[in-house]
Amino acid sequence: MDGYRQWFTPPWAGKHPGLKNCAHVRGATPFTMNHSIFEILTGHFASGVPIGAPFAAADLLASIEDHLARLFNARQESVSHLEGYGMPNLGEIFFNLPYSANRLQTAVQENIDLFEPRLINVRVSYLKEKKDPANRLHFEIRGQTVAGMPLVGVATFVNGGKAEVALKEQRTAYA
Repeated sequence: MDGYRQWFTPPWAGKHPGLKNCAHVRGATPFTMNHSIFEILTGHFASGVPIGAPFAAADLLASIEDHLARLFNARQESVSHLEGYGMPNLGEIFFNLPYSANRLQTAVQENIDLFEPRLINVRVSYLKEKKDPANRLHFEIRGQTVAGMPLVGVATFVNGGKAEVALKEQRTAYA
């Protein structure tokens, strides 16, 4: 059992829960909270740029966008080892509209708070005034990165269950 535990124990076990103190799992390249777990495991961003390359604010936003899209496209209980990861049944949400939009708004807020540690001071609001002939739900996401960069974006949910996320740096401070 000791050999098994030693072989499966990751190098960052027992260190900071935010993984700030660990090294890249493939070698000695250090990483910070700028990377999602998918990028750490593959060694590159979704765009194909290696995570050891110079890092720009646009890369951070793209990384967060990619992770939020994965998070919002996952369904609750589909990731058995992460309780609460993902969105509730969107078919049920769309069926019960307009009364269920606040339930999805709460789920978006909670998932960001729990599973995207690179964002802080996040506020999610339902954009009910945005009329959409395709019957999509739009939620504004405002917050900032742990490095202090303010951002604003929109998460869009389609009746079939797919979610899309678009973020951008906000040039002026938000209220």
